[in-house]
Amino acid sequence: MSINVRWKKLRLGLVYGMVAGLACAVFAWGVDAFLLARANDLYFWVKFLPGLVVSILVGGMAGWLTIYLQKHAFAFLFWGLLAGLYTWLVIWLPFSATPRLISLINPALAGLIRFNTVQDVGQFKLVSLLIIGLVAVIGGLLEINLIDQAILSPYPSSSIAIFAVCVILFGLAGSATDHMINANLREPVQIVNTLLQFARDHAGEQVPKETARKMHLSATYRLGDLIQKSRRLTLIALDENLVMMDVLVDFEGTRAKCSTIFSQPTDCIILTSNP
Repeated sequence: MSINVRWKKLRLGLVYGMVAGLACAVFAWGVDAFLLARANDLYFWVKFLPGLVVSILVGGMAGWLTIYLQKHAFAFLFWGLLAGLYTWLVIWLPFSATPRLISLINPALAGLIRFNTVQDVGQFKLVSLLIIGLVAVIGGLLEINLIDQAILSPYPSSSIAIFAVCVILFGLAGSATDHMINANLREPVQIVNTLLQFARDHAGEQVPKETARKMHLSATYRLGDLIQKSRRLTLIALDENLVMMDVLVDFEGTRAKCSTIFSQPTDCIILTSNP
């Protein structure tokens, strides 16, 4: 094998792994960040950025090492280890890293954040490992053959095809973990934001009782004119069953806490004004 071909394969292996990490991160945490940003979440990026960096770097390493050694047994090993790391990330980032990072970024919130140990975290780990592990092993075992075919093909589109396979596989894995884990923590923020926007849009109006009950409008009555101010939301508390959660709302310096049960708002109370 010529040196040029060898280096081209190694570059493709590196990019293959990086694309795998990118696809996993975008669908596991990027979509979550986008939806949280739309819901006025202040720290919408706190899972996505670290997850993106780690996933791309480690994915690129796995892809490069697989092509460097050119053995399917090593491919199974490297991508299996990668699956273990990705599984750890999808659990650690939302449940452990997020409250710690937010407390570091904004120490004033440290006393308000209460993330209890999730009771079903073992099930999340097992299902995530099965999903990501299956995808990672398939993607890793395919890598050597796909890159060999791309090198031999006279068409540049063949290189694009192998990355498309990578995106589809790891995108599906990332999306599955997002729906299984992040959606539970995202929904309370989205629901509270929707409620506050509805209350703001219909302030001073006579809202039909059925609509008010459906929207849980009574939960906002204590907020008064605060709902007219711009707001930034942060999930600050969750119980071990992911049933009862609290969302902190910052109305231009005045804080309020909105509690939810099964992602349904129950009450919003004013806390304090920021100094």
